[in-house]
Amino acid sequence: MLNFILKSTLLLKIYFWLKPRLFNLSVLIFTIIIISYVHGEYISWIEISEKKIFLGYSYIFKNILILLSILIYFLVTKNMTKNQIEINEKFESININRKETFVHLKKKGKLKTEYERILEDTDTDSKK
Repeated sequence: MLNFILKSTLLLKIYFWLKPRLFNLSVLIFTIIIISYVHGEYISWIEISEKKIFLGYSYIFKNILILLSILIYFLVTKNMTKNQIEINEKFESININRKETFVHLKKKGKLKTEYERILEDTDTDSKK
Protein backbone atom coordinates (compact mmCIF):
# COMPACT_ATOMS: atom_id res chain seq x y z
CA MET A 1 0.00 0.00 0.00
CA LEU A 2 2.82 2.38 0.88
CA ASN A 3 4.55 1.49 -2.37
CA PHE A 4 1.40 2.43 -4.34
CA ILE A 5 1.13 5.78 -2.53
CA LEU A 6 4.78 6.60 -3.22
CA LYS A 7 4.44 5.71 -6.91
CA SER A 8 1.26 7.74 -7.31
CA THR A 9 2.84 10.71 -5.52
CA LEU A 10 5.85 10.53 -7.84
CA LEU A 11 3.62 10.31 -10.91
CA LEU A 12 1.56 13.29 -9.74
CA LYS A 13 4.70 15.36 -9.20
CA ILE A 14 5.93 14.45 -12.67
CA TYR A 15 2.53 15.29 -14.14
CA PHE A 16 2.34 18.71 -12.46
CA TRP A 17 5.92 19.49 -13.53
CA LEU A 18 5.26 18.34 -17.10
CA LYS A 19 1.82 19.90 -17.64
CA PRO A 20 2.91 23.55 -18.19
CA ARG A 21 5.94 22.45 -20.22
CA LEU A 22 4.17 19.91 -22.42
CA PHE A 23 3.75 22.08 -25.51
CA ASN A 24 7.34 23.38 -25.44
CA LEU A 25 8.67 19.88 -24.79
CA SER A 26 6.71 18.45 -27.72
CA VAL A 27 8.05 21.22 -29.98
CA LEU A 28 11.58 20.40 -28.80
CA ILE A 29 11.16 16.69 -29.50
CA PHE A 30 9.61 17.42 -32.91
CA THR A 31 12.52 19.75 -33.75
CA ILE A 32 15.12 17.14 -32.78
CA ILE A 33 13.32 14.50 -34.87
CA ILE A 34 13.24 16.85 -37.89
CA ILE A 35 16.94 17.68 -37.49
CA SER A 36 17.84 13.97 -37.28
CA TYR A 37 15.64 13.17 -40.30
CA VAL A 38 17.21 15.90 -42.44
CA HIS A 39 20.68 14.77 -41.40
CA GLY A 40 19.84 11.17 -42.28
CA GLU A 41 18.60 12.28 -45.70
CA TYR A 42 21.82 14.25 -46.19
CA ILE A 43 23.89 11.17 -45.31
CA SER A 44 21.83 9.09 -47.78
CA TRP A 45 22.47 11.69 -50.47
CA ILE A 46 26.22 11.66 -49.68
CA GLU A 47 26.31 7.86 -50.04
CA ILE A 48 24.61 8.05 -53.42
CA SER A 49 26.65 10.97 -54.78
CA GLU A 50 29.91 9.88 -53.12
CA LYS A 51 30.82 13.48 -52.25
CA LYS A 52 32.08 13.18 -48.68
CA ILE A 53 33.48 16.69 -48.46
CA PHE A 54 31.14 18.07 -45.80
CA LEU A 55 30.28 14.86 -43.94
CA GLY A 56 32.20 15.81 -40.79
CA TYR A 57 30.76 19.30 -40.82
CA SER A 58 27.24 17.90 -41.11
CA TYR A 59 27.61 16.03 -37.78
CA ILE A 60 28.96 19.16 -36.11
CA PHE A 61 26.14 21.24 -37.59
CA LYS A 62 23.53 18.68 -36.49
CA ASN A 63 24.80 18.62 -32.91
CA ILE A 64 25.00 22.43 -32.78
CA LEU A 65 21.38 22.67 -33.96
CA ILE A 66 20.24 20.16 -31.35
CA LEU A 67 22.11 21.95 -28.56
CA LEU A 68 20.73 25.29 -29.76
CA SER A 69 17.17 23.98 -29.75
CA ILE A 70 17.64 22.58 -26.21
CA LEU A 71 19.05 25.93 -25.07
CA ILE A 72 16.09 27.78 -26.60
CA TYR A 73 13.73 25.34 -24.87
CA PHE A 74 15.26 26.04 -21.46
CA LEU A 75 15.25 29.80 -22.02
CA VAL A 76 11.59 29.77 -23.09
CA THR A 77 10.47 27.63 -20.15
CA LYS A 78 12.45 29.77 -17.71
CA ASN A 79 10.85 32.90 -19.15
CA MET A 80 7.44 31.23 -19.06
CA THR A 81 7.77 30.38 -15.36
CA LYS A 82 8.86 33.96 -14.58
CA ASN A 83 5.81 35.30 -16.42
CA GLN A 84 3.56 32.83 -14.62
CA ILE A 85 4.90 34.00 -11.24
CA GLU A 86 4.31 37.65 -12.20
CA ILE A 87 0.77 36.86 -13.36
CA ASN A 88 0.05 35.04 -10.09
CA GLU A 89 1.32 38.02 -8.07
CA LYS A 90 -0.84 40.45 -10.07
CA PHE A 91 -3.86 38.19 -9.68
CA GLU A 92 -3.36 38.03 -5.92
CA SER A 93 -3.09 41.82 -5.67
CA ILE A 94 -6.29 42.19 -7.73
CA ASN A 95 -8.07 39.79 -5.38
CA ILE A 96 -6.91 41.81 -2.37
CA ASN A 97 -8.17 45.04 -3.99
CA ARG A 98 -11.53 43.42 -4.75
CA LYS A 99 -11.93 42.33 -1.16
CA GLU A 100 -11.20 45.86 0.02
CA THR A 101 -13.74 47.26 -2.45
CA PHE A 102 -16.48 44.97 -1.24
CA VAL A 103 -15.71 45.83 2.39
CA HIS A 104 -16.08 49.51 1.49
CA LEU A 105 -19.44 48.82 -0.16
CA LYS A 106 -20.66 46.88 2.87
CA LYS A 107 -19.87 49.84 5.12
CA LYS A 108 -22.09 52.12 3.03
CA GLY A 109 -25.20 50.53 4.42
CA LYS A 110 -28.48 49.59 2.79
CA LEU A 111 -29.00 50.64 -0.81
CA LYS A 112 -32.19 52.54 -1.50
CA THR A 113 -34.41 52.09 -4.50
CA GLU A 114 -35.34 54.95 -6.79
CA TYR A 115 -38.78 55.21 -5.22
CA GLU A 116 -37.34 55.47 -1.72
CA ARG A 117 -35.07 58.29 -2.85
CA ILE A 118 -38.04 60.11 -4.45
CA LEU A 119 -40.04 59.81 -1.25
CA GLU A 120 -37.13 61.19 0.78
CA ASP A 121 -36.58 63.88 -1.89
CA THR A 122 -32.90 62.96 -2.29
CA ASP A 123 -33.22 61.86 -5.92
CA THR A 124 -31.26 64.15 -8.23
CA ASP A 125 -33.47 63.32 -11.23
CA SER A 126 -36.64 64.51 -9.51
CA LYS A 127 -35.12 67.94 -8.68
CA LYS A 128 -34.73 68.91 -12.33
